Amino acid sequence: MPDLDQTEIKLGQRVPESWAGHGTAIHDKVVEVVRRHVLCGGRILDIACGPGALSLRLHNLGFSVVAADEFCEVFTLHGVVPFVEMNVENEWSDIVGKFDAVVAVEIIEHLENPYLFVRKCFSVLTPGGVIVLTTPNAAHYISRMTFLFFGAYELYSPKSFVSHTLTQAGRRLPPHIHLYAGWMIRSNLEQAKFHEIAFFSCTNWLNGLLPVPRRPLNLFRHLMYHFFGTIFCIFMSSLAQDSVFSRSIIVSARRPVKD
Repeated sequence: MPDLDQTEIKLGQRVPESWAGHGTAIHDKVVEVVRRHVLCGGRILDIACGPGALSLRLHNLGFSVVAADEFCEVFTLHGVVPFVEMNVENEWSDIVGKFDAVVAVEIIEHLENPYLFVRKCFSVLTPGGVIVLTTPNAAHYISRMTFLFFGAYELYSPKSFVSHTLTQAGRRLPPHIHLYAGWMIRSNLEQAKFHEIAFFSCTNWLNGLLPVPRRPLNLFRHLMYHFFGTIFCIFMSSLAQDSVFSRSIIVSARRPVKD
C-alpha cells in the first residue's frame, strides 16, 4: 500500500481536522487495524465521519470509502469521498450495499441507543466483515482518580454532557450521553453477535497526560497523576481490554461468516 504522506502530497489535499481526542494516535491505530483485516480496495463505511480526516486517510490508502454523518456542513471532502447525510440514530436506508469494514470513531458515547447502533453496524457488514470502534475510556487510571477525588470522570466530566459546539449551519453537535469501560463495549458487541473481539491501546500512561498544562492548579493535578501513574505502572499490569493506561478504548470485532 502507498505511503500516506506521499499520497497526500501527490493529491495536494489539505488534511481535515480530527475531532477525536488524541485524534492522530486513535486514527493511526484504527488505520493499522483496518489494514490488518481488509484488503486494499475493500469497501469501508466511516460512520459519523465529522470533517473526514479518517475518511481521507483510508481513501488515500486505496480503500473504497463511504463517509456518513448527520452534519453535512462539517464534512470537508465533498467531491473527493462519497458522502451520505444521515442521522445514525434513525433509518440507515440511504446506506447502499454491504461493507468489508465499518469504522465508528468516538461516536457511540453520543448516542441514545448504542446497542441498536452496533446492531445496525452489524447489518451493513459482509459476512466476515469487521467493525473498528473507539470511545473515551472511563476506566483510564486518571479517570478513576478524578472520580475518587472529585466525583466525576476526567474524560466524562459534567461539561462534556452539555453541548457547547455549533456547526457552520448553527446546528448543535450532540454531547456525551453514555460512558464506557472495556467490559461494557465487549458486552454490547457480544449481544450484537460479533465475535473475535480484540482490544488495542493507543496511548500509554505518559503520553496520555501530554501536553503539560500551564495553569498552576492544572499543573499540580498533572504532576499528581504523573506520580500515581508511575507507581501504577511499576506495580500493576493492564491487558488491552482493561485499558487502564489508554485514554481511549479501541476495539475490533468480526461478523461471523455464517450467522
